[in-house]
Amino acid sequence: MTVSFYFLDAPTVTTRPATQQDELVRVATALNEGNTPEQLIDILFETLGTLIPIDRIGLAMLGPEGMLVSRYVRSKPPILLGKGAAGCIVGSSLEPILRERKIRIIDDLEAYMVEHPHSTTTPLLIQEGMRSSLTLPLLVEDRPIGVLFFTSTRTYAYHQEHVGFLRGLAGALAVAIERSAMVAELRHANQELRTVDQLKTNFLSNLSHELRTPLSQVLSYSYALDDEVAGSLAPDQHAYLKQIISGAECLQDLLSNLFDFTALEAGVFSLERVPVDFKALVSEVAEDLRPSVEKKGLTLHVDLGEDAIGLEGDPPRLAQILRILLHNACKFTPPPGDVTVKVGRCQGQVWAEVADTGIGIAPEQQPHIFQKFFQVEGGPARPYGGAGLGLALAKALAEAHGGTITLQSELGKGSVFRLTLPQT
Repeated sequence: MTVSFYFLDAPTVTTRPATQQDELVRVATALNEGNTPEQLIDILFETLGTLIPIDRIGLAMLGPEGMLVSRYVRSKPPILLGKGAAGCIVGSSLEPILRERKIRIIDDLEAYMVEHPHSTTTPLLIQEGMRSSLTLPLLVEDRPIGVLFFTSTRTYAYHQEHVGFLRGLAGALAVAIERSAMVAELRHANQELRTVDQLKTNFLSNLSHELRTPLSQVLSYSYALDDEVAGSLAPDQHAYLKQIISGAECLQDLLSNLFDFTALEAGVFSLERVPVDFKALVSEVAEDLRPSVEKKGLTLHVDLGEDAIGLEGDPPRLAQILRILLHNACKFTPPPGDVTVKVGRCQGQVWAEVADTGIGIAPEQQPHIFQKFFQVEGGPARPYGGAGLGLALAKALAEAHGGTITLQSELGKGSVFRLTLPQT
């Protein structure tokens, strides 16, 4: 009996006409443009017709538990053996193709069917009108990931002259499919991360909103008790109340920052821009915080210069940025130390610097310092408090004004945060 099929181990190198070389260049370009596997098969089907006989192209991928699953089929005649067809690779006629990395050519599908009467796929191909096929393994770093089928309505359609470039094409296609799968996985993972991040943002927004009302009540009654509205208190009771008020005010600032940050991320945050005397605003914020700075044993220096500096912005939000930077400087500066505030203008921009003589920031941590929830020292035993939102919020508010915040720091010698804003 004449054998209707055979395997090839090595490609045959052939020289192709310039027009066919151009077609191959087009195909190779398409393989590197980030197309999906289905799009790649469409491109091959529509492009390779001038190079080899093609009436049908099929792509099957290795799935879990040794199953080979048809991923996509393009054909001129109606398709009977289409997407979703699956079979176990072990013991099948395709196993040598993947196991031994061989190419199989079937010259006559009808004769092959006589020789392999138990084949379940060959009868369907014959019913589609196919009479010969060429099957290649798809390999990534010699690891099989699937099979590529070329079939024709003519017998003896495929020869060794087709094998060389088709093997190379299959290799490039395998890499493109693998890359496409990785990109799809990354997109899916990124979408899940965005979903989780949105859920977290919604949760934090709702949490901060719900906590603000009871906290306001706590502070209101604490202020009233401290003012002895409901009767006189002993000195010890005033001392306890001041601790309660201090803690509640810290929590109020945290919730306010959290609420503002979630509003910024949700895109529902807006600024009320008005003309601002920037020097006066910086001076007011610095003087408001001077008692708390000096209480910590630090010295506050304010250098406002002599020239008037004006801009357009939202005064409460600009003050909020400066307070965050000053609080940050105080938190990370052990006594005795210095915190210096300066303002100036340069090349159509105004700036305010907050410098400290504190612990500084290590170079590897500086790129992350404005990320939300980032802590220089994490863990429950960290020596510095805070939720890691202040600097992220300050930078977001600065960018909402069309400005930015930059950092210069040296570990053990302090940090300088510069707020830069467009000048009116």
